[in-house]
Amino acid sequence: MISVLFSKPVVNVRDAEDVGATPAVSAQAEKKPAEQVLFQASIILEAHWSGDRALRIKDWLKLAEQIGYPGFLDLWHYIRVAVFEYENWDTTEGRRKAMTATTGGSLPFDGTTGSMSGTGTFSAPPDTPSRNYPFRTMINKCRGQSNVLDCHGMTGNELKFAENEILQSIADMAKQIKRVGPAAGTDFTSVSGSTADSISPLAGEFYRDVKARLTDPNTLYATYMKYTQDTSNIPIW
Repeated sequence: MISVLFSKPVVNVRDAEDVGATPAVSAQAEKKPAEQVLFQASIILEAHWSGDRALRIKDWLKLAEQIGYPGFLDLWHYIRVAVFEYENWDTTEGRRKAMTATTGGSLPFDGTTGSMSGTGTFSAPPDTPSRNYPFRTMINKCRGQSNVLDCHGMTGNELKFAENEILQSIADMAKQIKRVGPAAGTDFTSVSGSTADSISPLAGEFYRDVKARLTDPNTLYATYMKYTQDTSNIPIW
């Protein structure tokens, strides 16, 4: 089993909510559910997963251990539907600017995609979050669960969701590049700035930002470059 040294997990995550004391005591109580979900993730890793998924999640847990609490709660990935809409050939530059208004267009994007007359657009529902923070989400879902098996399942589902979102969003981006005639068949990870810019200047900036995260070991994206044997969820480039 992965060498992750945490305190003994608690079964009832509500313990963290029942402590109403000093900030230091509250922070310590908040640490308990964080330790629990990582413990559950390590069990799931060994008991249920194999292949590329197991390798990716193992690296994620190692990264969480390296960063420590509470820093690992800030690990994130972009939401697939938000990426698809931003990088879609048919999205206008005005819409891209509206989607990134929260951060003033600076990278990495955050906030929500906004909405078009309150009805969403062709891919993203109204006000879709730009990012997901899987470890935060796992803790929030487990909070209040009295059955440790419920937390076990929620943790596993969230990790699978996060992994799939990254794989599928990169695949979506590659497909949009291939819609550009001169770039047909080009590997996303080696695409030049000018090729990405042929979709739009803003789309090109986003491609380069994601490409940089693929080689940054302090991100959830780095495992994509390390483990590519399983191509069931991504196109073979």
